[in-house]
Amino acid sequence: MIKIALLYIHTLRFLKFRQIYYQLYYRIKWTFFYRIANYKKWDLLQWDLRAISYPYIYCGNQSIRHLSFDLLNQTKEFENAVDWNFSEYGKLWNYHLQYMDYLLDDSIPINQRSDLLKDISNHILKGVLKLEPYPVSRRIVSSLLFINSYNQDLDPSITFALKRQVHFLESNIEYHLDANHLLENYMALCFAFCYLNEKVKFDFYYIKLNEQLDKQLLSDGAHFEKSPSYHLHILYRLLLIYQTAEVYFNPLTDLTKLKDFISKMVSWADQMLLNQSNFPLFNDSTYGQNPDYIQLQSIWKRLVTSFKEIELSESGYRKLQQHDFCLIVNCGHVIPVFQPGHIHADMLHLVLYYKDKAVLVDCGISTYENNLIRLFEKSTASHNTICYENENQSQIWGAFRMAKRAKIQLISFSKNSLEARVTWHNGFQHTRKILLTENCLCIEDSVVPLNRKFKSTIANFHFDAGIQIVPIETEWYIQELGLRINFEGSHQSELVPFEQAVDFNSKLDSTKLAVQFEETLVTYFKLIS
Repeated sequence: MIKIALLYIHTLRFLKFRQIYYQLYYRIKWTFFYRIANYKKWDLLQWDLRAISYPYIYCGNQSIRHLSFDLLNQTKEFENAVDWNFSEYGKLWNYHLQYMDYLLDDSIPINQRSDLLKDISNHILKGVLKLEPYPVSRRIVSSLLFINSYNQDLDPSITFALKRQVHFLESNIEYHLDANHLLENYMALCFAFCYLNEKVKFDFYYIKLNEQLDKQLLSDGAHFEKSPSYHLHILYRLLLIYQTAEVYFNPLTDLTKLKDFISKMVSWADQMLLNQSNFPLFNDSTYGQNPDYIQLQSIWKRLVTSFKEIELSESGYRKLQQHDFCLIVNCGHVIPVFQPGHIHADMLHLVLYYKDKAVLVDCGISTYENNLIRLFEKSTASHNTICYENENQSQIWGAFRMAKRAKIQLISFSKNSLEARVTWHNGFQHTRKILLTENCLCIEDSVVPLNRKFKSTIANFHFDAGIQIVPIETEWYIQELGLRINFEGSHQSELVPFEQAVDFNSKLDSTKLAVQFEETLVTYFKLIS
């Protein structure tokens, strides 16, 4: 009981007062005072639809056939009608059902998409589907993008329900969650008030959006939750707003600042690329749910035309490149301190590519459910760093919570070397030195354990599912890439199976090297001579 109380204390002390206030306020409001009929402020406004050519951006693995929905790699076939409250596969699957990104999929007959939008609209108006701000934000954008391309008369319930959702969102902005949720709310409202041709309201939320982007974008262009997946999604939304606002309100509204934010975000995304299209799966990123980056590039090159490259800095990531080696190391603090829901216990974790092929990878995530799988996928043991006594650097708990946090110090950095030290929440210290040359990657790990007692210290190296590791005498070989791996200071190294998550509910069988050592371990990835 005391341990649980301490977890809450060390979690809540980082929250803003506004977050706590709105958490309590909304719980009461949504439990006792929710009625969709209350949100009628915009009922009399008319949608001002203009012909805007939006390219379809692939945003995740999904397939819809009649009443069969394949979302997040799980399929549900409804019998007679869609149950918009379906929760058997968890909250995230239901959210994706409600986002309605599939409205933009031209492989689905347009009348079927229109019928689905009409159906959910009627459920909303009847109060059968209770609204939540985040899926409402996502659905407003996908609905308006669909309506923009729909050349037939819309059922009145669709446009009516959309206006109700806009008012609901205005009245229930997610101040309690902040971070990407707050951005999503403001972006949806900016988008909606373009299509309602309400310049005063657009300007109001455009200012709010810019204020949040000022706070949430770091100096190197990263969104402060440091998740490539969320970063790309936000970038896509901003490009949509820029393109739409140019049609409705330019030059009356100055879009220069938004253009600058987009340029910064593009710079960070380009810096984080490991080959032409792959990003590391840091902080709840997945391969299967991102906007296609090549398509995003084609949009911003047309709209923004150019960007200034900014070196990685405040996000804490550092990229080292030499000849055919490329690696990214996480040397960043836990930020934002008030919302670390997507942050993992992974300081000094690294990913490695050789000749544009993934070698060491992030294990990824397969679920947002509050279970042991979620905790393990966020744990220190699931990353390419040091694990001591099977503990975590920071106290992660629940699906999105963190209590006591580790701290990190970047000691030195150059284009081919790095040294940093992480101090765990319990005082354990780990220093990692990296040196990269044309034919060798050297990683030196040294630890200062608690009370100078050397116990079970393990270095984990997780390999991509496409990599085959072969033991030869005291070394390990990746023969297809011409690399050999050996360790100095190890007591034992063994090849252990693990599941590499590449998307929600999608895993590949792979292997990792688990290396036991006491005080110092030196790891070499060398070219086979």
